[in-house]
Amino acid sequence: KGDDTDFWERMKLYAYILSVTLSAIWIGVNIERTPLFRELWKFGVTKLIISLFFTALVVFSTATASSTINGIFGIDASFFPFTRSFLTAYTFFRYVSQLVYLLLFVAFLNLFPIFAYFKYRLDKKHYVEMPVKSFVFIILTLVFSYFIWGWSGSNFDSNTLNEKVYLLAHQLDFNDNNLCVNLKGEKVSVIFLG
Repeated sequence: KGDDTDFWERMKLYAYILSVTLSAIWIGVNIERTPLFRELWKFGVTKLIISLFFTALVVFSTATASSTINGIFGIDASFFPFTRSFLTAYTFFRYVSQLVYLLLFVAFLNLFPIFAYFKYRLDKKHYVEMPVKSFVFIILTLVFSYFIWGWSGSNFDSNTLNEKVYLLAHQLDFNDNNLCVNLKGEKVSVIFLG
């Protein structure tokens, strides 16, 4: 019989992904409920500009990923399609994660209803409901920000990125099976250039 801690260790990644996903959903839903967002989202030009922004970011992320792969291996990045896809997603995520600063600013704005609630409680002039959504928004924004910055900072910092790209390419794009006469019987990974 396995130890109980083995079960929790296996579930840690799934719990991490689920908590970040649910936090992002809660934050997104609450931002969509704000009057400013609803008013801006009515216009097609807002959707067009956001679509153009994300398209440009995908193109930039692909170019950056190709440049990184080319710098490591010295050949065209198109020979590494899986590695380039993962690296493009990482680069996109790294730049989009800068929007966390905007989320933290919105969380800061949620402090005002909380301060107003405590002020009214101390004055005892009016009955005001506790701003539970503001509390939850602040907590989940802090949790989300911690995980986003921790993931991109500790797992893929600039010092280890090239090493991880090298290992990722060997796992995804290099091939252990080859018909090279001079490599028969040896366990060597190769990339087919044509």
